[in-house]
Amino acid sequence: MDTARHSPVGSAQRVLLFKFWVGCLVLVPAFALSVMSFAELMHSGFRGGLTEDHAFRACYVGAFFWLLFVGIARKHLMIFYVFGHEWSHMLAALACRARIYDWSVGSDGGWVDTDRSNTFISLAPYFFPFYTVIACLLMGTAGLFVDLSAPIEVLGTQLSPMLLCLSAIGFTWCFHLTYTVQTLLAEQSDLLRNGEFFSMILIALLNVEVLRLLLVVFTPELTWAEALQSVVWAWDFSVGNILRVLAYIFMPPLR
Repeated sequence: MDTARHSPVGSAQRVLLFKFWVGCLVLVPAFALSVMSFAELMHSGFRGGLTEDHAFRACYVGAFFWLLFVGIARKHLMIFYVFGHEWSHMLAALACRARIYDWSVGSDGGWVDTDRSNTFISLAPYFFPFYTVIACLLMGTAGLFVDLSAPIEVLGTQLSPMLLCLSAIGFTWCFHLTYTVQTLLAEQSDLLRNGEFFSMILIALLNVEVLRLLLVVFTPELTWAEALQSVVWAWDFSVGNILRVLAYIFMPPLR
């Protein structure tokens, strides 16, 4: 699952060293802030009745079905993950106006051959939930023509197409997360090319943010205002406490 390229590596060691320090000084604090704000957002949602929200429950049901399914069919579904992985590489390459020469997908791995590569192209599959995006696009397209909130009868049971779509989003997100973790545990040239430390922190940060985006978009109990407030709270809690500690160390109170 590597992205091949023809362009020269250049000053690879200097670039990797630069990315390492970016990871230490920028990405680690950003990831800590992201996790704290996401935890605060979920805490706020639970206080506001998030667990009673039908949309959240539907996503949860989809995730639960994946947990039941993963132990049985994980190996058989690998080729679908590889397909989404390589297509994520290609979509990122096209977004960067790269030329794609060839690509291959198989149950044991795949590759994409382009004329250039960068951090976005090489790491896109690890934070871009390919099948979740497809589920969102299909749901949005179907919603233009039919009322997804109107229940339909399936085997004598009334089901909401909207909730079924949200369950598919929960299912495919867990699919993405499971195979991403499994792939990251193996040595990947995508990570080595960008530096493993830098890549891991960036992937973790972006996955948290993508999950936050999905939850805010699809669950009415979580709003953009609450998402912003959670970030402000995390910033104040972390930076504020750091500044107070520094002030206490360097400017102790007069006695």
